[in-house]
Amino acid sequence: MALNSSVAPSGNFDLSNWKITLPVDSNGGFSGNAMEVKNLSGYQHSKYFYTAADGAMTFVAPVEGATTSGSSYARSELREMNGTANAAWDLKTGGFMSATLEVDAAPNRDGAGGRIIVGQIHGQDDELVRLYWENGKLYFANDQAGSNNSETKFYFVNASGQQPDVSLDERFSYTINAKGDNLEVTVFADGQIYKSVSKINSVWQSDTFYFKAGAYLGANESNGSGYGQTSFYALSFNHNGTVTTPTQPTPTPNPGAGDNSVTATDDAYAATEDSVLTVSAAQGVLANDVAADGGKTATAGTFATAQGGSVKLNADGSFVYTPKSNFFGSDSFNYTAKDADGDTDTGTVTFKVADVAETAPMPTPTPTPSLRPITTKTINGTSSANSLTGTSGNDLIDGKGGDDKIWAKNGSDVLIGGAGKDSFTFDTKPGTKNVDVIVDFNVADDTIRLNDTAFTKLKYGKLSSSSFVVGSKALDSGDRIIYDNKTGALSYDADGTGSTAAVKFAVIENLAKLTAADFIVI
Repeated sequence: MALNSSVAPSGNFDLSNWKITLPVDSNGGFSGNAMEVKNLSGYQHSKYFYTAADGAMTFVAPVEGATTSGSSYARSELREMNGTANAAWDLKTGGFMSATLEVDAAPNRDGAGGRIIVGQIHGQDDELVRLYWENGKLYFANDQAGSNNSETKFYFVNASGQQPDVSLDERFSYTINAKGDNLEVTVFADGQIYKSVSKINSVWQSDTFYFKAGAYLGANESNGSGYGQTSFYALSFNHNGTVTTPTQPTPTPNPGAGDNSVTATDDAYAATEDSVLTVSAAQGVLANDVAADGGKTATAGTFATAQGGSVKLNADGSFVYTPKSNFFGSDSFNYTAKDADGDTDTGTVTFKVADVAETAPMPTPTPTPSLRPITTKTINGTSSANSLTGTSGNDLIDGKGGDDKIWAKNGSDVLIGGAGKDSFTFDTKPGTKNVDVIVDFNVADDTIRLNDTAFTKLKYGKLSSSSFVVGSKALDSGDRIIYDNKTGALSYDADGTGSTAAVKFAVIENLAKLTAADFIVI
């Protein structure tokens, strides 16, 4: 059946016996427990669970995303249900799951390419099957296998003893079949069949199980960066003993001289030294590309440029370019365009970064003590990295050094990061009774994170320089974050120079020289 790109995932897939865990909390932020959605009829999330341009059911999870209480890693992942109740089948009944998908992106971990879990059979405490994609390799782990009932990895081989090698954006299929004491996991890739057949230890026979599928990360913000994304083109399961073989995915074609189904045309943009360039989809990298088969998209992700800058590229071709500090001249990066059939082509984007004349430094204003709110509770960290969350009242939150993550929450709080790379997260609606004081913001190391559920007119990602202004008021309709460098007042203006007044939500007590680069919208 052809997939329809204009409907929610439930319009293409039977999701009546699934629920989903998303990498955001109930407020749309990352600080709370991951949110569950049980009724998926017509449901999609614009960032983390949606129908892509080619009709695929797409799962996205960032490393800094919210997690469940029993995990340290974020996920956008389906969990099998039995109607409105959690599924709980045994090996006497057995279960079979089949999927066709692509891994579009995987997070880095400790500087190396990361891994992502794309399918599971989960017991009450442990996993019978945890199917990994890791840097193009596929394998699964069984938590209770072998003579010692210990975690064991199983690899897939074809008739020639070779293992599969599946690149990013390469379509493949898998099946998982468990019944009695037999476990068979199969991968279909590159026109080959790769299998792993093993016995299930007796320790599993008294357990109950459920299937999972989607994108479950193997890294978090403490050891990795980036995000994971998978696109599913087929997904089904049953417990009636029926075993089906999915259609083997056709390998991604290499266009020949006469195959011009997708053409990526090179692009050029003008940028300015030490200024972020934000480009919409209408003027983005796909605007002049051609996809004769339809479904034109770009491979999304964050890419390094030739001169040490970075580009955050979205699937619709829009992007944010951040040049290396103090750089001017020519910079570039390559991107991949693809169509609905999986054809790809590579284009080059060039940036001409204009030099900005140096100006004499302004005298540094002498910080004056702000009127700190009276606090009723003190929350202290340690010299290590801490995650510290305020209460509904006025709190003094002191990180005491280390790379701390501080959530002020409600009330007017006093926030101290101390030494280290600290982040200050604002995820509650700005108001007169919710003005926090940041005592020691360090522009070289620290970050202010603004949740777009509270700051609704900001766009996800790095704050655009056009949305930030230094002064006492907005200068145009696009100004959203206003920093008064004389008083330290930090304000949010929903309509710039419009009729709605700016609302102060924080004070930078040390009058740090803030720029747009100090903010991230989450």
